[in-house]
Amino acid sequence: MSKQTDIQWCDSTVNPIMGCGGCELFPSPGEILTKLDAAIRERVPSWKEGASKTVYKSQITAAYNAIAEPDPGHRNAVTTTNLWHFRESFVTAIREFAGPDAAEAARGTLAREVTCYAAKLHLNKGASLLNPDRQVNEGYAATFEQLRQYPARVAEASRWSDLKGTADPDRPWIDGLPRLIFVSDMGDAFSRRSDFAFLRKEVIAPVSGEDGRRHLWLWLTKRPALMAEFFSELEGGLPKNICAMTTVTGPDGGARIDQLRKVKAGVRGLSLEPLWERIDPRTLDLRGIDWVIVGGESGSKVGDTRPFPIEWAKELRDHCRKNGVAFFLKQLGRRPTLAGAPVGLRDKHGGEWDEWPDESLRVREFPRYFHDYRKREEGGSGARRKPFRPIHGTLEKPDALTPDDRKDFARLDKVVGRFARDMIHAAEALYEIRSRRLYRGSHATFEDYCQQVHEMSRNYANRLILAGRVRAEMVPIVTKMGLPEPSNEAQLRELARLKTTEEQVAAYREAAAHGTGADGTIRVTAKLLADVIAKKREPDAGDANPQSRPTPAQRIARAQGLIGELESRFKNDEGVRQALAELRALLEG
Repeated sequence: MSKQTDIQWCDSTVNPIMGCGGCELFPSPGEILTKLDAAIRERVPSWKEGASKTVYKSQITAAYNAIAEPDPGHRNAVTTTNLWHFRESFVTAIREFAGPDAAEAARGTLAREVTCYAAKLHLNKGASLLNPDRQVNEGYAATFEQLRQYPARVAEASRWSDLKGTADPDRPWIDGLPRLIFVSDMGDAFSRRSDFAFLRKEVIAPVSGEDGRRHLWLWLTKRPALMAEFFSELEGGLPKNICAMTTVTGPDGGARIDQLRKVKAGVRGLSLEPLWERIDPRTLDLRGIDWVIVGGESGSKVGDTRPFPIEWAKELRDHCRKNGVAFFLKQLGRRPTLAGAPVGLRDKHGGEWDEWPDESLRVREFPRYFHDYRKREEGGSGARRKPFRPIHGTLEKPDALTPDDRKDFARLDKVVGRFARDMIHAAEALYEIRSRRLYRGSHATFEDYCQQVHEMSRNYANRLILAGRVRAEMVPIVTKMGLPEPSNEAQLRELARLKTTEEQVAAYREAAAHGTGADGTIRVTAKLLADVIAKKREPDAGDANPQSRPTPAQRIARAQGLIGELESRFKNDEGVRQALAELRALLEG
């Protein structure tokens, strides 16, 4: 367990159980031996299936028999731990029998098959037949396959200091959230059903207690079916401060995602790390998923690490935005590529985002659920994070108000707030009435409906509709990002100047960064949005003779003239008239 960790998406880690029952990052010995035989047989056709196991078995047995008093971690068996520990002697034997090409193929296969970071720590700190006098490091299982329970760990973690409302200058993306504790980074607590009783007592009880409820617990497993079974048996259901998560490393992980959806959790996340193969966004079903973490592989030498095309991250980011799912790019891994060419990074994990070649990838978001958890409480004091300082600009000290002034302000502010909310609701309603043509039961055109029923001009109605459309498309996305919803027409009018929802969301997020106050409150004003959008729309420095281009006023006047001509030609076509009205509203707004 670690009170402080370098993992970008959490503050701390805890492991009630060390070790794992195996997965694609730490395969069974049978899977590894099959691939070894295949790799060697490509170089030596006479190599027989099962020959790798024979070589390994003789080496393992000889080493085990040489130990006078074997410990529990010393196993006379062809285990994945022993395959790894004896890899050099195995490769030497292959070189002597089959030559250097076959030996290199065997070495590379072993390096690519055993990639789990937690497993490799156990391999270095646990028991070894090759070093029988080495003591197993305190806090580790004897071997990664021999799972070990650790009582009281989660209870101790639950008493760690509260980080709610504090800031981490080195990781601004995590500011303001409660302490995020990653459960099971050094194994998989859902490897065995026989551990269920232990987990109820040693995890659920402290997590649900008064201390534990201050934190958010991010519980990751590669066995979401067992997780769903475990939580279904809990009285009262899953604690609200647990995020249920599973790992997917490629396009064949759909079954795990389906199983995760069966976990009765308030919030769910996917860890697409290490991402070994491209996941076609069209096949990635994000229903019921609130968070996606993406990262390239980094645990092996460069030559043994799978490449990570940065294009994979971009399309997954866009897919998450489209579906309103928080996206978190953890790292580019050890072998990132862009357009097929290697990208050189100093950080061997590719986690230092200042090095990333594309700034648009610097996205580290958390689910809205995380921001809303304990939202009404005052921020707690953090032991590690420093007090929050606003990054953009300074805060002016407000003028003092008399008690009567404060009372009048509170009353009048509520009136304005109700009006703003009602106006937004009207915008959304008008948008739906027009898009579904619900006015057709009583009026020939939408314009007639607006003028005759609500005494509303065409231009004003279309401005409201445009605001309603922008808000309807943006709200599911920005709320998942933990940002406040656009709440007034002025904000939406500024956003409507951008062409796509993606551009609107990007501008809104940037404005939110500038509008974060000292207490962590986010206030996105129309002026902030206007400044951000104006900056995005400035002409490039390389534009030739920008003075020769028409001014914005000239372009608007010309566009309005063209719209007038089109309106006269298509006055009997309601669909065209509506489109032109919307264009005019854009120009006049």
